[in-house]
Amino acid sequence: MELIILLTIFASQISCSSTKTLKLDINKVDRIEIYQGYPGNKVPMKVGFENDFIADLNKSKELGPTKYMKTHRILIYYKDNNTDTIYTNGGIHQFNNWYKSNKNLIEKYALNETVLSNTVVGQLKTAQKLELLMAEKKYDEAILLFSQRQQKSINELKKEPEMFNYWCLAWTFDKAKFERYTNRIKSGNGNFVFEENEWKIDEK
Repeated sequence: MELIILLTIFASQISCSSTKTLKLDINKVDRIEIYQGYPGNKVPMKVGFENDFIADLNKSKELGPTKYMKTHRILIYYKDNNTDTIYTNGGIHQFNNWYKSNKNLIEKYALNETVLSNTVVGQLKTAQKLELLMAEKKYDEAILLFSQRQQKSINELKKEPEMFNYWCLAWTFDKAKFERYTNRIKSGNGNFVFEENEWKIDEK
């Protein structure tokens, strides 16, 4: 029994130690600039944000290969004249690998904390349309806000009334549920694809 406990603790330690994070050295950094789009517009950041920003970046946990919209670039200029570029949406960062923060770091440290990318604004508009249509039980119109791939799956669900009713309940929002959903979008974790000139929900 004691051996099993020791092996469990050992396995847990290995699992924890195997979680990789970014390792950026703030002492080597000269300055940091953040741009929205490419070449893009420079995002005004809070005065003296660099130390806390790097500390939060270093807390980001490694992910596997991840599909996400690269809405911003973080340019880290070093004192030795080298530069690193991190592609990000504020919450997910690509730098040799993919990493995820607990919060959207661009929103956290931008001079205007409510700065949102055009991508996120578009996705929020889709979410607002969905909330209204589902509340009005206009399900056929609501389904059109989903990606073509998801529309096929949802239309298959319609053939089974009980399953479709469950889907309707899942996508009908109260105030708290809608706030959680939009916060997920604002953090860069919304599941969307750009189809037919608008953002469509890419989850069932």
